[in-house]
Formats: sequence, C-alpha cells, structure tokens
Amino acid sequence: MPLRVHHKKQNGSQVHLWQIRETEDFFISQNSISSSKWDEVSKWKPNRIKEWLAGRFLIRQYAQCTSKDLIIDEFGKPQIPLEIELSISHSGEYAALYTSNQPCGLDIQITNPLILKIEHKFCNPMDLEVFVGCNKMDALHFIWCAKEAMYKAYGQKEIDYKSHLSFSIREAEVIGKLQKIGLQKSYKLHTSKINGLYMVYCDQLETL
Repeated sequence: MPLRVHHKKQNGSQVHLWQIRETEDFFISQNSISSSKWDEVSKWKPNRIKEWLAGRFLIRQYAQCTSKDLIIDEFGKPQIPLEIELSISHSGEYAALYTSNQPCGLDIQITNPLILKIEHKFCNPMDLEVFVGCNKMDALHFIWCAKEAMYKAYGQKEIDYKSHLSFSIREAEVIGKLQKIGLQKSYKLHTSKINGLYMVYCDQLETL
C-alpha cells in the first residue's frame, strides 16, 4: 500500500493518500472487525469491501485508533474517542484520510467523464466562475469533491449541493460556503490533482 501523499500542516492536521495494492486478506488481518460488522460488510461488492477495509487500515495507522473504536454517528459521520476530527474517502484504487483538530472533510475522485451528465444536479454557473482557470472536466471534479468535503465536514443531512453550497475567493484562496436558513459556515479548501485523481480537503473556519 504505497503512500502517495503525506502532508502535515502547521496546525497539526494531516492528509494521507494511499494507492491500494494489498489483498483483502491482508486488510482483514490488520483490522479488528466485529463479527456483526463483518456480516454486514461481506455482503458488499468486492471492490467496495477492499476500499472500506483500506480506509479502516489508514485510521489504524495514522489516527491510532482501531476499527472497534470507530463510531459512526446518526448522520453517518465517522468519529473516534480522541480530540481530533477525521474524514475518509476512497475512489478506484485509492484511499485517503484527513485528520484535523477542527471539523473537516475530504473527498477524492478518479476521473469520470460521466460527471458531465450530472453537472446540473450539483453545479451552478457561479461555481464554474471560481474555477475559471481549469478546463471544464477538471472544474467539475473539483467542484464535486469540494462540495462532498464540505458536506462531510458539516456532518448532517438535508443539504442541497446546488442551492446550499457555494464558493468565493478570499486572498487568492478558495473558500467554501454552506448557507441555508438558520445556518452559515465557511471552509478553507485545498485542491490537488495527482495522476488523474482529484482530491479536496477542507477545514471549518471560525465564524466572524
């Protein structure tokens, strides 16, 4: 499982991106999984099982937490009994983990031309203006990943990607915004593309 990216920021947050090369049996041997959870997971498609196991392996390696310690809250957000926040993502043969001391989100996505067919479901013309320096394929993948990351950082349901999530530029940085009635949050976004894989992770900014 070669490490492709490892960034450690000054505030202590870290992002890890791995290329999955190991077998399913390897991950099973490295993860402590309850029999009840395995009964659920074993019914999934093989690729999804390996992605899930790889994500849990990253948590064990870099968040110093076993699968048994991992808690999935009522909204599906992963939590661990430590004073850190985490976010997991996987796509194709890659798995990624982001840890931070504040609400955070991460999403990765391998290049998929079908994103052009669902553009209308998550993207506004104003979103594309923020990523005007990219070709449209890159822009749509970054917008999708950014909105997924913000959604994960917020950690609750009832968010419409097209009407509640937007972007702005602040001091040459892309800032994500979550706005709906009675709720307003901002996120600092970090974007990158590595060998056809798009990655966006975000940290929640303090409300001014």
